[in-house]
Amino acid sequence: MNTSTNTRGTSSSFRRAVPVLAIVALAIGLAACQTPPRGSAVPQAPVIQPAEVPAGVDINRPADRIVEQIERRNREVNLPSWTDRITAELEYQSREVHLPSWTDRITAQVEYEASVSVEDTDQFRGMTADRIEREIAGLRAQ
Repeated sequence: MNTSTNTRGTSSSFRRAVPVLAIVALAIGLAACQTPPRGSAVPQAPVIQPAEVPAGVDINRPADRIVEQIERRNREVNLPSWTDRITAELEYQSREVHLPSWTDRITAQVEYEASVSVEDTDQFRGMTADRIEREIAGLRAQ
């Protein structure tokens, strides 16, 4: 009897090799996802441009002094200050707009549907065939 019933040696090496191969394939796939395609342009960082300083404003002064200086100049030219502009914008946004409520819209839809005459051809629009048959049978029974 030269047959061996113990195949444990080949199956255990196969069990060890499969997870290793799966991890290697996963690592290669993830590395391929991170590599940019050939010939593609490398994305560059956005160019940051500083804000323009109005003429006659000293940028070495504290920010609140700069704001006062700009507001003073705007008053001389009769331009509204930024606080006046914000106040005007908030007043504009706070205007009350009347939108109908949900019940108002439903009531209006029901009143409209009641005012529209229903023709015989439109009477069964949107119903399934078996529902139409039941409706017709109910109308004939009356």
